[in-house]
Amino acid sequence: MVYNILRAAVYPFLFIAALLKPSFRQFLVKRLFQKPELQKDKEYIWVHCASVGEVNLSEPVVRKIIKETNYKVILTMMTDTGMETASKKYFENPRVDILYFPLDDFFAIRNILRKVKLRELVIVETEIWPNLISQCRRQAPVVVINGRISDKSLKSYKKFIWYLRRLFKKVNFFIMQSEQDKQRIILLGAEEFKVKNYGN
Repeated sequence: MVYNILRAAVYPFLFIAALLKPSFRQFLVKRLFQKPELQKDKEYIWVHCASVGEVNLSEPVVRKIIKETNYKVILTMMTDTGMETASKKYFENPRVDILYFPLDDFFAIRNILRKVKLRELVIVETEIWPNLISQCRRQAPVVVINGRISDKSLKSYKKFIWYLRRLFKKVNFFIMQSEQDKQRIILLGAEEFKVKNYGN
């Protein structure tokens, strides 16, 4: 609740900036006001990426889901370059719906989840988005794959360790890149039995 109250306080400033700067307005519209054409009541696995690197990294996972299950895939990313890369990879595949990540907006995420039957959320690397994790966890398991915690991120996350401990309880499994990453996510509040180091 506190997180979303703080977000609400920032929104007026974002909208003012959007009015003053057309490029930023386009950025917000693409992410907060997109109208995804998802197939209602279909079963989906949501794979979330940050940008191009994570889109490329997630490709074997997405291909495996398509090949070995009957689920559809929601593939989200933050950047235009990530969107371009994903579109080139899956433009002919009707089982992959490609969307911009809606900036962890409570209502935008809820709108997506109301349209589908979510079977799992897969977060590539360590994108910690409270609304995404909390809302998806109400419907399905949440898994982090290829997770990593850089030195810089560790210092930042330590300031919110009291909150991360609660949030990480909603994640079912953390697959980390290294033993160091494993120990860091545990330090930040992940339960040790949920964390494995499977390499990069």
